[in-house]
Amino acid sequence: MPALPPPPPTALAVHWGHVTQQSVAAAIAAALALVAVTAVRRTIGRPSLVRSLWLELPLVALALAAAGMYGRELGFIQMLPGPVLPWTVGVAFAFYWLAVWWPLRVAWHSRTLRQRSTTGGRLTLGVAATLVLGALWSCFVEPQRLEVEPRTVRLREVGPREIRVAHVSDLQMVAATSRDDGVIEAVTAFEPHVILLTGDYIAMSSAPEPSIRDVRGVLSRLRASHGIFATTSDSDTEAQRLRIFQDLPIRYLLNKSATVKIDGLTVRVGGLNHFVPRFSRTAGDAQPEELFLLGCHTPDLAEEACRLIPTADAFLCGHTHGGQIQVPFFGPILTFCENTTRRVAAGGIFETSTGIPLIVTRGVGMEGSYAPRFRFWCRPHIFLLTLRGEPTDGDAVPPERQ
Repeated sequence: MPALPPPPPTALAVHWGHVTQQSVAAAIAAALALVAVTAVRRTIGRPSLVRSLWLELPLVALALAAAGMYGRELGFIQMLPGPVLPWTVGVAFAFYWLAVWWPLRVAWHSRTLRQRSTTGGRLTLGVAATLVLGALWSCFVEPQRLEVEPRTVRLREVGPREIRVAHVSDLQMVAATSRDDGVIEAVTAFEPHVILLTGDYIAMSSAPEPSIRDVRGVLSRLRASHGIFATTSDSDTEAQRLRIFQDLPIRYLLNKSATVKIDGLTVRVGGLNHFVPRFSRTAGDAQPEELFLLGCHTPDLAEEACRLIPTADAFLCGHTHGGQIQVPFFGPILTFCENTTRRVAAGGIFETSTGIPLIVTRGVGMEGSYAPRFRFWCRPHIFLLTLRGEPTDGDAVPPERQ
């Protein structure tokens, strides 16, 4: 077997291609905010300082979000390199205004606000400070707080055995950090039979080479007794994925499946290409007595796949990132999906309409390209799944398939 690359560095590293993209996005956000502020003043005149700041807070954020949503169609987004989803850009622009530009504007007038000693002035300063602290937390603290979630899933095909599956998704690598070390340590300690990687290995970037190097270093450290399997992605190209997996002990499943024997049980792992799904080809010659773990990058295909591949026993996916921003008692602001509910996009273990477990991880990394790399109320996450057959007290058993 060819020599594997050495482990990646674990310190935070500067990825200059990504820094350039983020800087361009921040500059555009500032320009759009200036236009919006000017429009507000021309519409309602020059209100008092406190009233002006509070009017700008929601109006500019909404204006920036709308600009991002429709900017691609209007053409100004196309000046930036690489593909990007308009609504992600909208959230990014709003984030830069709320967390950077508006607090800086408040800070510029902080002396005047303190001198007036009004309730509105103090509240404005408090909100600005809260936004800054929230931005620092969501950008630098929460993204490193990996949640390792062990779960037991009952599947009748497993019988008396115990099958261990590590489900890792959405590394979205820019540069290797201590969070990736946490993934390796947790998976290694779990001693999985199978590792399933469900896409997004590097972040979108105008300079992908350092990301490819680092993600290869991380993936080379994963170990599973019966194999590591991977699916397609959104944030990297087919050519990049082939380079990422080259010479690594990872089986890239592109609308196909592979089998391994674990304690006398045939375990089939399928990889469904969410761009051009081929359901029958992915199923192959699967038999009802096999344990069939169907992997796909997105949960959008879960219902259709489980209907068209009746031998599937579980559908594992990522893609949603849990929304990256979750509001307590509401859930993710964005689902990153077309036909997946907010509850499912938030991550967890659910059931499809056919009774098959739908296992959605929030993923490890964060959206790339021009979106700020942050998480709020939505920690990075991996599943360590123990698949068992016979239930014990307190275990939920998925209903029989129709």
